[in-house]
Amino acid sequence: MQRLARTVVVIIVLACAILLIANYLVENTYGLNLSDYVKYSADYTKEEKDYLKSHGRLIYGTDASSPPLSYIDPRSGQYKGIVIDYVNSLSVELGIEIEFVPSVWSDALLKLKDGETDLCDISASPERAQTYSFAYPIYRLRGAILSRRDAGRIQTLADLQGKRIILTTGDYAQDFLHEKAVDATFVYANSQAESIKLLLAGDGDAVVGDEPVLLYYLNQEQAHGQLSLSDHYLYEQDVVLATRKGNERLVSIINKGILHLKKADIINRLQQKWMGVTSPIEEGSNQRRALIWTMASIVLLATVAFLFQTVHQRMKEEIAKRTEELAYRKLELEKILENIPYMIFILDHARKILNANFSLEKYLATDRLKLKERSIAEFPALAFLTENDAMVEGVFRNGESREEQIPFNDAVLRVALYPVEDKGQVVNIIVTVKDVTKEKEDESKLILENKMAAIGELATGMAHEIRNPLGLIRSYSYLIRNAQPQAVTAQPETIASYLTVIDNSIERANTIISNLLNFSRLSGDERDTFNLHALGTELFALGKKTYEIAGIETALDVPETLLLHSNLESMKHILINLLSNAIDAMPDGGTLKLASTTKGRDAFITVSDTGEGISDEHIKSLFLPFFTTKGPNKGTGLGLYIVYNEVQKLGGEISVKTKLGEGTAFTVRLRGVV
Repeated sequence: MQRLARTVVVIIVLACAILLIANYLVENTYGLNLSDYVKYSADYTKEEKDYLKSHGRLIYGTDASSPPLSYIDPRSGQYKGIVIDYVNSLSVELGIEIEFVPSVWSDALLKLKDGETDLCDISASPERAQTYSFAYPIYRLRGAILSRRDAGRIQTLADLQGKRIILTTGDYAQDFLHEKAVDATFVYANSQAESIKLLLAGDGDAVVGDEPVLLYYLNQEQAHGQLSLSDHYLYEQDVVLATRKGNERLVSIINKGILHLKKADIINRLQQKWMGVTSPIEEGSNQRRALIWTMASIVLLATVAFLFQTVHQRMKEEIAKRTEELAYRKLELEKILENIPYMIFILDHARKILNANFSLEKYLATDRLKLKERSIAEFPALAFLTENDAMVEGVFRNGESREEQIPFNDAVLRVALYPVEDKGQVVNIIVTVKDVTKEKEDESKLILENKMAAIGELATGMAHEIRNPLGLIRSYSYLIRNAQPQAVTAQPETIASYLTVIDNSIERANTIISNLLNFSRLSGDERDTFNLHALGTELFALGKKTYEIAGIETALDVPETLLLHSNLESMKHILINLLSNAIDAMPDGGTLKLASTTKGRDAFITVSDTGEGISDEHIKSLFLPFFTTKGPNKGTGLGLYIVYNEVQKLGGEISVKTKLGEGTAFTVRLRGVV
């Protein structure tokens, strides 16, 4: 449990580290945190698209004289610069026209504040944040000092103390120097170009402003001999696109556009176009990004290594656990096998015993350790297998399980063989041997009891059948006994006819009793050839009176020449039970039919009735033992179960078709047509 808790903690720490590094990387690459990166990477919403559509165009105001950022080219009169090209790219990204309104810097800020323009690029500061709403930074801008060489070397804030400093009205440098409390004389101009002219004219000692703009004018004026640009920058500040305060929807739209342009690396491309290879004006540096990627890679590798170690450890623990479980299961299985009351052992192709349970050890009176690797041929008590080696070989060859009941000495053994396969080949056989002698005896008794019960149901009808010939014998015996001697002499043919009636009646009673004895005989395994038509006739004769009492008509549709080679006693038992069930199914009378057809060597024997039928819910339980729909004391529930088993014993199949209110038909398929 402690290990799991430690693992969870480490995973959480690593996940937090990865998130922090990912956030840091996104901030240094795109200028926004991870959450906003996900937010602004999404497509424009319907509301944002409707906003742009409703405005038609956006108005952009900025400084007209801050080259190379934004300025009016004196030769062509065109408004151009890095910022202008960037805003044009943003216009394409947003899919809306952006109109440029160039002016002096202080006027550009006032127009944005008054709502005359929609956008302007400015350096962000807390003071300006009170008046304007800012989008995310588009680049970083450095402030520098441009000074006259004859005024001495001016490089830092300290060097500006006591100097005359020229500033552009409204420029961020003004706020910065006031914030730093620089004690100097300030001279204000409307633009950077005007500031530099004042500097050259001696109206000031230094100009503080945007480094790219100062460098541009320094190169243009060819004044390197008179002016000097500081080696160090005074400040580095984010430049953002600003809107009037409260226009947050436009800010969200602009942020999405900025992020898309950052992903396309637009600002660096424009920098190279306008300024050549210089220090990047976009925030961050290649070295810092490389460091971040290195840190991220290290954390990622550490995470992978930790996860690998964790998974490896878990796998080891799981393998150990599974091994322990397998050992326990093996021991448990061995215990189960030990306590199974019948013999189980494993044979290889050479018929050698590879393993065995206690029951075989007891049966052979030999220690199991001494049984291993010994052939079954060495043990006379296993002769039931050696004498049936074809069955064993068949399982090895075909890979199919086999089960047989084999008489051996004074017992009946149920021998089952199960193949053990490896890579599609049978390598061993599991042998189970169970003594089913008592089961067979109990089964025979059960069959006999069921047969007696079925015959008992016909007893009333047979009693009437026997009473009729007995009545005739009694009547004609009385006539003979009371006849006058002279009548006997005078009418010998009369007396002879009396005796014939008595003889026929005795024969009839004898036939009924013989049929009863025949049908009560316990079936064995012998197979004989018999006439199915004759068997059906005998069965209908045996139950004739019962059918008459129940109002049942019988029909026999079996070819008179149909001969079957099968177990006659089993067939009698099958048909008696089916006929008995048919009688019970027709409490109000009906028609009982025994029919047969053949196909090749298969005979299809059908017993059908026009009775009540069987419901669907009872069909699936028909052949289960002790299942009955009859009332109390009217059925054992064993009839159809025994029929099913007798049919199986004969190698046949039994099926049933039924319909409520119309009747039922049982069909037995048997191989054995002669």
